Amino acid sequence: RVLPAAFFSNASAFLAQLGVAYRIVELEQMPLLDQANLFASEAAHLVIGVHGAGLANLVFSPSGAAVLEVYTRAFPCYRTLALRRGLHYLDHAYGFMYQGPMRFEAP
Repeated sequence: RVLPAAFFSNASAFLAQLGVAYRIVELEQMPLLDQANLFASEAAHLVIGVHGAGLANLVFSPSGAAVLEVYTRAFPCYRTLALRRGLHYLDHAYGFMYQGPMRFEAP
């Protein structure tokens, strides 16, 4: 699972509570080819990410992969990309504009 940690102040704790295996990746530190290969791999069958340019890599995701995008209502553009690629898309709107690190609680 791919997740940009910079915007999630409690990403590791949140995912651990859910009992999911994950890998936190900071795409801005990776060459573009490595990003494309990562999104095309089985390791990214579920992508959880904050709205941003890194989600453009969804074009490399295999059909049937799942995406959870955390975004503000001001920027809802990756939904169409995911659905046209045959991906399962779910979003979580977090307010209207980004206000700082986001915290999530497990159900």
